[in-house]
Amino acid sequence: MSSPRNPIPTQDEIPSDIINGYIERAQSEMDAQGISSKAITPFRLQRIFELSEGQSLKANIAPVKNNAQLAAGIAVAFHV
Repeated sequence: MSSPRNPIPTQDEIPSDIINGYIERAQSEMDAQGISSKAITPFRLQRIFELSEGQSLKANIAPVKNNAQLAAGIAVAFHV
C-alpha cells in the first residue's frame, strides 16, 4: 500500500535544476570555508535561503501549510 501524496504546491516549488545549483554552490562554499559538524545544516540552509532570495523558506513552509489544510479537510469530512 502506498501512502497518499500531498506534494508541494506548484507555485511554491523551486525547479530541481535551480535548487540543485543552490545546493551545490552552498556545499562548495561550505567545503571552502571548512565548515563541519553541527554547523553544516544551519550554514547550508542560510546560504540556500540567501541564494534563492527567500524562496527556499517559502518552499519549505508550503508543504506544512498544505498538509494542515488537507488534515483540516479530512477532519471536517469525518465529523459530518
